Amino acid sequence: MDEFRIRGLVAATFTAFDARGEIVLDIIPKYVQFLTDSGVKNVFVNGTTGEGPSLTLDERKRLAEKWVKVGKDKLSRVIIHIGCANLKDTQTLMKHATEIGADAVATVPPFFFRTTSIDSLVEYVRRIGEVSPDMPLYYYHIPPVMSMSEFLTRARTSIPSLKGIKFSSTDLYEAGLCVETCDAQDRKYNMLFGCDEQLIAGLAVGFDGAVGSTYNFLGPLYLRMLDAWSSGDTMAASREQSRSRQVINTLFKYAQATGNLVSVMKCVMNLTGLDCGSPRCPITAVDTEQKQQLKEELETIGFFQWNKK
Repeated sequence: MDEFRIRGLVAATFTAFDARGEIVLDIIPKYVQFLTDSGVKNVFVNGTTGEGPSLTLDERKRLAEKWVKVGKDKLSRVIIHIGCANLKDTQTLMKHATEIGADAVATVPPFFFRTTSIDSLVEYVRRIGEVSPDMPLYYYHIPPVMSMSEFLTRARTSIPSLKGIKFSSTDLYEAGLCVETCDAQDRKYNMLFGCDEQLIAGLAVGFDGAVGSTYNFLGPLYLRMLDAWSSGDTMAASREQSRSRQVINTLFKYAQATGNLVSVMKCVMNLTGLDCGSPRCPITAVDTEQKQQLKEELETIGFFQWNKK
């Protein structure tokens, strides 16, 4: 497990629902093909984008099982998000992810009764990790919580299975401290950036890869960015990042109007040819008029050309 490391793009997958709001598993083989055709070969299942908190434990297990089964020999890594509002359910999903052969898991901190110190956070994550000591474990940092560089330092000896962080913050100062902490500890931790609109900044700071929602439908754009960055062509990389920001700015605009970013991104996914249905209540779907307006704006800025290989 010491050699386990994820690089490149990880798509935070959507959960498909039918008209009654029930999960749809049959779409997952097509979903895997859709992603691999675009060049994206890692997935992050049951996270925020996947509406994980709106799913039952049984639904999360069934989705995890299907993604692992379908992804075998087709995807490089299947990461299952197991974080719940309580420790016991999180431990249950950790055990399940191990049993089905997931490549790694990730967890958020408690999101109702919040941890109050680094020590309590380390202890919480330690209790999750001890359920399956050989399962690579990632901490899903959704700010504001506390210093992640300090968390990594404290967790080094307490949580042997901790492999890194999904760092979903625009705080590049803290991001840099985390990378420096990794370097000071023989690059022990695998740092994954969680802000698609600032991916270049994450690469510049020293992150290994990225987990994001827009990698579902803009994978080719971001892969061009990564290729340009690795070859030293920073101008080409910056051009792709600018295009990414134009798309994300459009998504944010509609999210303000509809009240939720997930519903807007799911609408975009549907527009690209993979129909994941509507979001689950209480999230409301983008209405027909807004969907048409969104499509027209995306066409105007060039989205449907940018997402082609």
